[in-house]
Amino acid sequence: MRPDLNRLEALVRQVAREELMPRFNNTHWQYKADGSVVSEADIEVQHRFVRELAHLYPAATLLGEEMDEATQRELASREDEYLWCLDPLDGTNNFAVGFPYFCISLALLKGCQPIAGVVYDPNRDECFSALKGEGAWLNGRRLRVTPVRVPLNRCVAMIDFKRLPKPLARGMAERAPVGSWRYTGAGALEWCWFAAGRFHAYLHGRQKL
Repeated sequence: MRPDLNRLEALVRQVAREELMPRFNNTHWQYKADGSVVSEADIEVQHRFVRELAHLYPAATLLGEEMDEATQRELASREDEYLWCLDPLDGTNNFAVGFPYFCISLALLKGCQPIAGVVYDPNRDECFSALKGEGAWLNGRRLRVTPVRVPLNRCVAMIDFKRLPKPLARGMAERAPVGSWRYTGAGALEWCWFAAGRFHAYLHGRQKL
């Protein structure tokens, strides 16, 4: 199965427009058992993709972040099947407090290998997409990674201190080897910005599928 990227991008944009953005600054949210935040928007966006993708691509199953862990593990173990991997709202904490840095992240996997992916930032109307073996694009413009031509001590880095081992985090804070650092709280979008050359280095202590 090889999805039509244009069709997939159009779907992600539509769901963001109809389900996500109307709830920005106007949604109920709560804490999950693991301490992370879940909002009404997370749930409704996931429900919408379950319906839409089942209709468009019935050969693939959907694994969503807001499913329980046992279901996620069972779906992820089906190595011979096509699997949509969805984060309906990456950056829920940002979304909940009105900070405009979040995205929808959707990928197609088979055998735990990525085949296609779309990450959409509705605040900037930026749609990042990729096909295995063919490259990546931002709003239809091909992304090309270029070598970093500044020394490490001049680099702008994205660093997630919260998940680093504490001795490393303390050492990085006291004697940072980079010029300056940022952290924005939406991992999928951070990776896309990295691919677009918007910062030079990325350090994250732990990211899940």
